[in-house]
Amino acid sequence: MDVVYDDRLPERNLSADSFALLANTFGAERVFSLARIMADHPTSIADMHYSAPSARVRRGRGLFERGPEHMATHAKLWLWGLPRSRSVVLDSDMVVRGALDWLLTFDLDEHEVAAAGAVRKGALSFFNSGLMIIRPGAALLHNLTRVAMMARSGTVLDSRGDARTPANVGEKIFGDQSLLNLYFGPRWKSLPTATVVAASNRVNINAESLMASDPAVIHFLSEPKPCGDLIASDVL
Repeated sequence: MDVVYDDRLPERNLSADSFALLANTFGAERVFSLARIMADHPTSIADMHYSAPSARVRRGRGLFERGPEHMATHAKLWLWGLPRSRSVVLDSDMVVRGALDWLLTFDLDEHEVAAAGAVRKGALSFFNSGLMIIRPGAALLHNLTRVAMMARSGTVLDSRGDARTPANVGEKIFGDQSLLNLYFGPRWKSLPTATVVAASNRVNINAESLMASDPAVIHFLSEPKPCGDLIASDVL
């Protein structure tokens, strides 16, 4: 398991004790700082004109900043810079209930990403970027950072070279999920429906219906995250 953490500001960095715990558990070579990944891909940094996040931001996604270049500051894109041939990406607002090893051998066919479907707009279906199978690579990372930078100006090119207009996909602000759907378009593979079930604190969470499909992962949407309350009430 690889653990990626944001070390761009002291307020967001791991403490020495936390780093030691992760390093002892997973191996120091498996604990990646965001700055370390970025340094390995200087061309992509130049594309994005990357700036450090504001220390004032204390909660929420933290994947981008409101400001003149917030469209280009998607930290999640740097996961494509990991030195792996395949990675299973999980957001930290998820509770894993079942084995996920099979995702490492899931047949992607010709697709570059697999994920759970989340949003439908007419005949189109879009994926949720909370859990994905990806194929990291410097060339693809470069493409994604270029798209992130271009998204502010309007029309961009997707992975097929077709012109597309940026649009929010299940997000209030154009974030990583919107950008990834913009780039990959329909070229993604859907995971089995029971893999991920979404739950939101904006609606009353019914434990029985939540567990009906026996999900491998429960993804808690919106803020604040109710994970602790659910575990305390023996739902999981």
